[in-house]
Amino acid sequence: MSPILSCSKIATISHDCCLRRNSFILAHHVGIVEIMLNAARRLSPLNRLCLAAALVFAVFPILWLLSKSFMPWVEYSANPAIWVTSNLTLDNYRDVFFDYVNLMGWPQNSSWRAMVSSTIISITATFFSVCIGLLAALAISRYRIGGSFMALQILSFRMVPPIAVAVPFAIIGTTSASRSRRCC
Repeated sequence: MSPILSCSKIATISHDCCLRRNSFILAHHVGIVEIMLNAARRLSPLNRLCLAAALVFAVFPILWLLSKSFMPWVEYSANPAIWVTSNLTLDNYRDVFFDYVNLMGWPQNSSWRAMVSSTIISITATFFSVCIGLLAALAISRYRIGGSFMALQILSFRMVPPIAVAVPFAIIGTTSASRSRRCC
């Protein structure tokens, strides 16, 4: 047998390997879907009840805000709260998107200028953040800027919640202020 293979034989072998690899990937994904479906079928009634309660707990504030946005101002600020209004109105949306006169009689501008300004600022800030982050990631990963621990240091700073740093600084600030008052 010749150790040299023809081009057609190599193409056939690579095609078979590719088919086997793709069928393995497809079978792997089908297996994951099957596992997920089996897990969903195994939920007990108590688990389903808890999931439904969590869903209601998560979605309720959104539905509450949506229902309040269609209420007139009198019903919106009523005490006790009115859950379902009998007269739906679009006045709140009109006040946001068009010029109007408020309850005190003062003319108010629409919110379009604020929304456009916020959109421009957020898009610009996102663009610059992504560009700077991309350059920093390139420098850290390719050129090892900052040594081998730089990525870990950045990640550890991102994982610390700001309040965990703010509370000790507030304590230091209040104790140093009280000490300076006692000295003088």
